[in-house]
Amino acid sequence: MPDLAREDFAVFDDGKPQELTVFSNEVLPITVVVMLDTSGSMTGNMNVLKAGAEQFFLRLLRKDRARLGCFNDKIQFVSPMTGDRDELIASVQEVDFGYPTRLYDAIGAGLDELKESKAAASSWSSPTATTRPAGSGSIRCWTALRSKRSWSTQSASRARR
Repeated sequence: MPDLAREDFAVFDDGKPQELTVFSNEVLPITVVVMLDTSGSMTGNMNVLKAGAEQFFLRLLRKDRARLGCFNDKIQFVSPMTGDRDELIASVQEVDFGYPTRLYDAIGAGLDELKESKAAASSWSSPTATTRPAGSGSIRCWTALRSKRSWSTQSASRARR
């Protein structure tokens, strides 16, 4: 929100005001991995899901970069990390259908992709997953994703067992 100034914000921690040490109101590029739930529970919502992804990609700015993936009983990336909105929108039609929902594995794969992206180092980065509330088929668990340990290595070794 480029019209807001530093003075327009207040930061509180446990009700106590905190000093705002870093502030910028410039528009920064984003780097995002969008992961769509294409499991059996989403069958009736696939058109809405795809339309939502297309609308998201249409709104990317010139310097933004994104990658599209989907998850069900497998995790699949259907586009490269790119700033080409037309390529991203075309890739929406390539998402695959499956059954169990590997939500946490998909979030982990999205985070891995962001770590590997050089663009993510110079922009605001976020994995984005679109799904129903429960993800039951994952090898990774939410606690492992939130921890500061190297969960990518841990879950990869579990997946090979």
